[in-house]
Amino acid sequence: MTIKHKSDLSVGRPARISRETIAEAALTLGLDKVTLKKIAIHLGVDHSSLYRHVKNREEIIYSAFDLAICQLSLDNTATDWRAYLHHLACSLWELYAKYQGLASTIRAADRTPPAAIRLFSTTCYKLEGMGFSAEDAALIIDSIIDMTTDSASTWQQLLIPNKQGQKATERLSHSWQIASNSRTAKHVEYVISIISGEPKQWWLKKLTLLLAGAETMRQG
Repeated sequence: MTIKHKSDLSVGRPARISRETIAEAALTLGLDKVTLKKIAIHLGVDHSSLYRHVKNREEIIYSAFDLAICQLSLDNTATDWRAYLHHLACSLWELYAKYQGLASTIRAADRTPPAAIRLFSTTCYKLEGMGFSAEDAALIIDSIIDMTTDSASTWQQLLIPNKQGQKATERLSHSWQIASNSRTAKHVEYVISIISGEPKQWWLKKLTLLLAGAETMRQG
């Protein structure tokens, strides 16, 4: 989106903004670093005009959280529960990859927006229709969301470079290396390979573990 300068706003009709466009801007800029000033610049409006639609940054974050969940893709035609859950989890992972800071925001949220509540209920009902009890369905969905949110948030934080340009993954790997000895070397090497590898691949292994647990619950 083109950033408009103050001189551009002095002629013609003022830029039209809404609660939704403000939330969209927050998602685009990154929820972990967004400020009202950055949003105003991004939308090409005066900072004060934002307050006609939202009260504060917290309200913007809440609206952005709700808007992001509305974009989550669900495979409502799926007849296999494994495929359904795998699609749900991958869609959530990709949503977190698309919007920097969304995972950590959800992780720290003390309010759940309507879209997230609808998502939870919809997916639970889907699993119940596939043979799971209501309690098991809720546990499975909650576990997948928790694991995916936690994994995405952690990896995104680890990959942010500090002022010296060093990523936390490098420091983390180093801490394992220097503590390695003849007894721990095999496991240290494995953990370092995880840290230096592709985050999604390690997350997918965790997802496979959760799905195996779901299978056991369904059979029980």
